[in-house]
Amino acid sequence: ELCHLVSSSSSSVSDFAPRRARAMAEERAALVDQRELQRLDVGDDSGGHQPVGGSLVVAITAIALTAGLFVVSFLTDAFLVMPRLWVSGARTDFGAQLASIIFGGAVGALVYTQDMGIWGKVERVPRWLRILFVVGMCGFFFLVPMAILGIAIVAGINGDAKTIGACTLARQWIQGGGLLQLILGLLVQASAVAVYGVDLWMSIAVGFVLLVKVAAEHDTHEHVYLRLMYREGRALGRDVADEATWEESTPLITGPLDSLLQPRGLLVLLFRALEVVASVGSAAVFQAGTRDTLVVGNFGIGGLLFVAAQMAAQAGVFRMSSEWMSAGFMRASLACVFIPKPALDSEVPVLLHYAIMAVAQVIALSVDFLLAPQTELPGMAHQGIRLAALAMWPLLLTLRLKLAVRSNSPVGAAELAEKVKLGVVQLQPLQADLAQLAQLEDFCRAFCNLFFDKAFVSNGDSATLDLSGTTLEVSAICMAMVFAMPLLKDVSKYELNLEGTHLRDADVADLVEHLPMEISSLEVNLAGTQVGDVGVVRLAQMLPRGLTRLEAGLNSTQITDKGLTVLAQQLPDTLSSLELILYNTQVGDKGITALAKKLPPNLISLRAGLYRTPVGDEGVTAMAQNL
Repeated sequence: ELCHLVSSSSSSVSDFAPRRARAMAEERAALVDQRELQRLDVGDDSGGHQPVGGSLVVAITAIALTAGLFVVSFLTDAFLVMPRLWVSGARTDFGAQLASIIFGGAVGALVYTQDMGIWGKVERVPRWLRILFVVGMCGFFFLVPMAILGIAIVAGINGDAKTIGACTLARQWIQGGGLLQLILGLLVQASAVAVYGVDLWMSIAVGFVLLVKVAAEHDTHEHVYLRLMYREGRALGRDVADEATWEESTPLITGPLDSLLQPRGLLVLLFRALEVVASVGSAAVFQAGTRDTLVVGNFGIGGLLFVAAQMAAQAGVFRMSSEWMSAGFMRASLACVFIPKPALDSEVPVLLHYAIMAVAQVIALSVDFLLAPQTELPGMAHQGIRLAALAMWPLLLTLRLKLAVRSNSPVGAAELAEKVKLGVVQLQPLQADLAQLAQLEDFCRAFCNLFFDKAFVSNGDSATLDLSGTTLEVSAICMAMVFAMPLLKDVSKYELNLEGTHLRDADVADLVEHLPMEISSLEVNLAGTQVGDVGVVRLAQMLPRGLTRLEAGLNSTQITDKGLTVLAQQLPDTLSSLELILYNTQVGDKGITALAKKLPPNLISLRAGLYRTPVGDEGVTAMAQNL
């Protein structure tokens, strides 16, 4: 009979579906419809709202600046760099520049499209924008900024906020997808100047400005380092959750700055400028200095080996120490020029990435010092590279000290908390190794404050989830516990208070799934609820095995001898203190006798509240004999 009870508890939970009233479901669907009318057809990290008024001008300006710089960069590459490389006889560099424009743009666009998660919500992207994405991924990336610039200007004149919103998404795509092309082109041009003395300084200047802009924006809220995937739909419940796909996302970790137009932002711009000069210049002087020693035929491969070695080392650090970040070809490529992680977080892996960059600079500057006469770089260029390589490190230290302050209002927390309350999303569980990230803890704390208000408190080694006065639905609470769990990683004492609520067995079975497993003290108050044996059995099954103290308030519930018997069998052997409040229940001699026979061997404190229960002499005698 007990085995049947335990097995039936699992089926009861799996058959559970949200028990909202029809009127509540209709109200929620109406709210969702209203919110959807305020969203763009394309998603973005800023929340998806259409630009209005002054923000429309800001959006157009940002689009024009990014797309315009990419257009100018391509024009200088096509009509200045390539003709001069061809005339000077640098045919290999000419081919490399052409390959960077065609293949670099295509590969970068393809990888960044995947990183942005556009494939999962492509049906919400306007058709004209889909066409531009495909054009960019087919080797004609240089045409996309031109088209977006023209479309944005026309939309701005007509006040078309929806099109401007789509162009904002395209701007992010251009900026990320064009990075590989930009970096490869800049490396080729700098090497050509160092080796052949070709005058490409105008194109290098344009590429430098654009690369510094993109690199610096990696330290703003606009750039997302970690996303949470989730499902979203009207009245999404457990019975229909599988019908949706993990196509939505919200930023969890972003850059530390809200804008570059502030004193700290200007320091970031300066640091990124020095970083780019030192990185690109190091590759150029290494290529020039080794052109007579590291060659294949007539082609010098020193710069290629220099960059490839850095890529391999950076990718290794990403793989070994930052599993929470994707460490593919794109990210390792960026790390050869600027570290694409937040330069100012408190993680040790950031130091490892910069250590690789420092070693590369030492090698390149040593080659430059010993073999400088072999390069065609002007003396001022040599001095600039050396100065940048020396000045970036104290500036990096300064910025880490200044921008290590953690954010109190992470991007997206408020909107996601509202969606979870409405019950229209299902969150993907967070990876266990993410709990160590300080930035994720900031997001989780902000989310819990917004969702639970004062019902959830995590302070030091103790935490409390008090749902006695809440009107939140259990399914939403369980979903929100995805963000509460990282805050419980160091907790040893946990209290779950459900007193006086209308919760039933299935509700409690769901809630206890989210008990922290490393705690040593647990208080569960189910007094006055409609919980019976099934809920108690599930609680017993989920008890942390390292508990030393357990307090269970089961008074005025539907528990019987069956539930108490299973609870007794599941008590951890490590318990030294046990308190079971059972008054006003149907627990009788049979249940108390089963409890007495299963008391933990290390128990030194026991309290059993048996007021107004059917327990008689038989149960009390059994308890006394087993103490």
